Amino acid sequence: MREILARPPTPPWGGEPPRLSARTLRRWLSIYQAAQGDPLAALEPKARADRGRARTIPPELLAEAISVRERAPRLSVKQILKVIEHPLREQVARRSLARALREAGYDKRDKRSRIAARCKGRLAPVDWDLQLWEADFPNEIWQVDSTPSIWLAKGRHRDQAVRLQLINLIDDHSRLIVGGGFVERLRVVDLLGFLIPAIATYGCPNVLFLDQAKIHRSTIVTQGLARLGGEAIFGTAGHAPGHGKVERLHQKAQNTLVEGFQLNPVFTVEGATRRHELWREDDALEEHTSTGESPLTRWKRIEGNARIPSEEELLWAFRGEVGRRVGKLGEIKWGGKLYEAPSSHRRADPYKASIRFDLLDDSQVWIEDEDGGRHACPLYRVRSHTERRRRRPPPARGVSFRALFEGPSADVEA
Repeated sequence: MREILARPPTPPWGGEPPRLSARTLRRWLSIYQAAQGDPLAALEPKARADRGRARTIPPELLAEAISVRERAPRLSVKQILKVIEHPLREQVARRSLARALREAGYDKRDKRSRIAARCKGRLAPVDWDLQLWEADFPNEIWQVDSTPSIWLAKGRHRDQAVRLQLINLIDDHSRLIVGGGFVERLRVVDLLGFLIPAIATYGCPNVLFLDQAKIHRSTIVTQGLARLGGEAIFGTAGHAPGHGKVERLHQKAQNTLVEGFQLNPVFTVEGATRRHELWREDDALEEHTSTGESPLTRWKRIEGNARIPSEEELLWAFRGEVGRRVGKLGEIKWGGKLYEAPSSHRRADPYKASIRFDLLDDSQVWIEDEDGGRHACPLYRVRSHTERRRRRPPPARGVSFRALFEGPSADVEA
């Protein structure tokens, strides 16, 4: 035995010698000596007689879990236990149910086989220091990203099928999802529709990390963050500060939220976004595997110290600013429409002024003075002759020459 342990034999098929211990050799020897018949057959590994059958899980619960896995194969075991209605689901361990599903042949997300396939061949070394990097405190860095998501079929809600885009805003330190939802077509207006409520609730981040998408480079987004004390930083694909945090969040949403649509479908963008809000609330209270704390608990460490912008600040921070020519009659051209400046900002010669506009409301724009004052400019419209006469001041009442030499009339004295 000492010789075998010192120099283990090489397998007939080649490769490295197996790792052996004295305890293993004694166990094999006892099985060989106690065998009846062929002793080598006794050393072959034997499967359990009850293999494939759950011993601690009720058959009804396992059948219900298998039914959910067949309809929504990307749901995790934790999500399956939330979906099923069996009265004993709280007493079943996730590990036991996962093993039962794997033995029954319903493990369609076998991580072991995926890792083994990935480890074949040459791999680039992983920088674990960067892999575990995170911001030092909440609201230091936010990340925003979008990904194609579910399809909505055509029907009474729409004429053509449309694929929704999923947007997620995440705080790098706490992993808290501060905003997001579904949109049909991602535009700057849709991005601001998720970003502004997040800032109004949690405060403005020091850095908002975005990719090189065209809507992210909009001056309304970059200048609006600067007015609130933040900064927009653009990175390249695969070089985000969190090294895949928001991408892993997209994958989690795909495996839980989106997969849940298979069991309970949605038919409108608003319905999908409401479901996303409920999913965000549950995720904020769930303990994160890498931090050991819930995202909301981590973010609350700066609660009370996070500066929340006022409604007036948010209102003007994300309104665009352009330079436009103001004509002699006060006309301003912007966005294919004509606006008229107030009489206080009309001059004999045309001049260039700073114009502020709102992406969601094109009924008016504003002229901004150098001292910060803003004046509304409604849409220009051609007025009729009657309206122009009404705008003229009424003529002064004339006084006759004879009245200068006459005394006050009886009506005046009365």
